[in-house]
Amino acid sequence: FDVLGSHHLTLTDDAYRQLILVKAAANISSLTAPAMNALLNSQFKIGADAGLTIAGQRLIEYDGIHGMGSPQQASASLKQGLSPIRLDYFQAQGGRGLSVAWSGPGFERRPLSNDGKRPFAGAQQLPDILRSQAAKLLGQEWYAEYRRRFEELQRLKREPAPADYALCVTEVPHPPETHVLLRGNAHVPGAKVEPGFPAVIAGSQPVLPAASPGQVTAGRRRALADWIASPDNRLSARVMVNRIWQHHFGRGIVRSPNNFGYLGERPTHPELLDWLASEFMDRGWRFKALHRMILLSNAYRMSSESNAAALARDPSNDLFWRFNLRRLSAEEIRDSIQAVAGRLNSRMYGPSYYPKLSAEVMATQSAPGKGWDDSPPDERARRSIYIHVKRSLITPLLADFDFPDTDASCEARFVTTQPAQALGMLNGDFAHEQAGKLAERLRREAGDDRAGQVRLALRLALCRPPDGPSIARGVALMEQLEKEHGLDGKRALDYYCLLVLNLNEFVYLD
Repeated sequence: FDVLGSHHLTLTDDAYRQLILVKAAANISSLTAPAMNALLNSQFKIGADAGLTIAGQRLIEYDGIHGMGSPQQASASLKQGLSPIRLDYFQAQGGRGLSVAWSGPGFERRPLSNDGKRPFAGAQQLPDILRSQAAKLLGQEWYAEYRRRFEELQRLKREPAPADYALCVTEVPHPPETHVLLRGNAHVPGAKVEPGFPAVIAGSQPVLPAASPGQVTAGRRRALADWIASPDNRLSARVMVNRIWQHHFGRGIVRSPNNFGYLGERPTHPELLDWLASEFMDRGWRFKALHRMILLSNAYRMSSESNAAALARDPSNDLFWRFNLRRLSAEEIRDSIQAVAGRLNSRMYGPSYYPKLSAEVMATQSAPGKGWDDSPPDERARRSIYIHVKRSLITPLLADFDFPDTDASCEARFVTTQPAQALGMLNGDFAHEQAGKLAERLRREAGDDRAGQVRLALRLALCRPPDGPSIARGVALMEQLEKEHGLDGKRALDYYCLLVLNLNEFVYLD
């Protein structure tokens, strides 16, 4: 068998094609052999396939996985004369892992070659062949299609799977018993406890389904969910309604939204809270209907103008005799700026995006730039609810306007007034960029008429028709910037737009 030189195993162009399409790494020529036994001893790494065919009979078919490292054996009875023997060996990556041994009448088991480990000279790895020879062997059209599909595959791998993910728990059909742990010691169980609802707010105990063969859950979580959303349990609706009222009015009917108990604040209008909760449940727990009802109410449309007599009797405005002046939240300010500039991307859903941050902000990281991608401009123009939030790297504009700490639940945001807000709105990169976009919109929609530009800017930002003096002051400011500071018309309009975005009326609801 030593006559099988390396030239019998060298891959030709035709063999390259066979390697790609048929998984044949070597095709051994016909041999003259007496009746003998064939033994294929394979020591393959994962991914190595092998097969042995003698006289047209497939004796070994090895997938490279099952039984890895164990000899693959087969026997065949051959007639005297020429018998074709074909040995197929395929390994996409790594070194050669094939050794072959034979035995037969008159000779003991011996390797195919004298040293038993001679590599297949000239054999090449499949990836190398695809990179260097595929276009030549399979044609440019086939190779172009292969590259197109390969690049499409890589793109799809980078995209997240189109599925919703959430943290969850796995239920068991028969939960273990739960005991009171004496002095908090897990090794000293006390009295057994059963599932139940807080007695102070529940008039009944949970009804759990009886155990049945083949059940996959004990039904406890379903019983809890049914109780939370039950028409008999108005606490859930009260809490949700109070949160929505707080969002629109700046404070809830119950001033302690996380505490409806004895230590919390009592509702200023308990009948109103109960009525809103009933309406919320009767309308199918639909938030949009509740928002519409509140926004169309006389209470919401009330003026924020003060009244001396009412202020003396109710200085805290517990009775809602006027609308409390409310500043927009951090996200509302950012979204409103982009909406006025005509740049807000209202596309819903999808992954979060990374806002552009200055080098000074990125330098605060332990590894500057690591873990923070660069989203395209159209993605950065989406609503602030889609901003990627990293605990140690909050967007400066959001942080300036009291974005809550991400470490804990936030029942109500603080509303502060501090210098960083004015500095960020006047000097920040985001504010200047959006002011420039607003100026482009004014030139595009109002032309070169300065009075028209000022009128449009105020109408977009304040959502009301501007008066004559406001328009005159805007035109005078741009003329002053040109005369006294040497700015051209474009820069003067940019600075006026920056002023508009800093108006109190723009960031406050009155």
